[in-house]
Amino acid sequence: MNGSGFVTPRLSVGFELDAGGEVTFDDTVSVTVTGRPSDITTTYMSRRRTVSALAGIHTSSSQPIRLGVYGGLSFIAFRRQISSNAPPIVLNETPVPSVFDERATDAIVGIDVAIRVAPYVAIVPALRAQGLSLSGDLSGFSIRPSIGARVTF
Repeated sequence: MNGSGFVTPRLSVGFELDAGGEVTFDDTVSVTVTGRPSDITTTYMSRRRTVSALAGIHTSSSQPIRLGVYGGLSFIAFRRQISSNAPPIVLNETPVPSVFDERATDAIVGIDVAIRVAPYVAIVPALRAQGLSLSGDLSGFSIRPSIGARVTF
């Protein structure tokens, strides 16, 4: 979801909210406990949410296809959760999920192409890219394609 406005015919400023999604990965290992095999599953979950402030430079609005290039700052909330179904005989007590919440700020860049379908309406495919600089053991890159509509007045 985003909202923006043109402050000049070729310059825009705005914000974007990316609710992200949740990614879950299960890792199962088999161990022998008191002479019997037992499967232990560890579940890793991560979720990212982002709010971004962006400024954009656009080609002329007189053309039916309008290119926009963006740069800005992104505020990230990232949650990791690790849980296991290991029985108490493997661990001294029933394991409680470990939850790690992090906040970070990173640069974000983007591009979009507004394809005019009516005098004040355009279909807008877009691409955003940002770094993810979290704790020492976790960093990466996020590339997000999207599509939307632009109404100008």
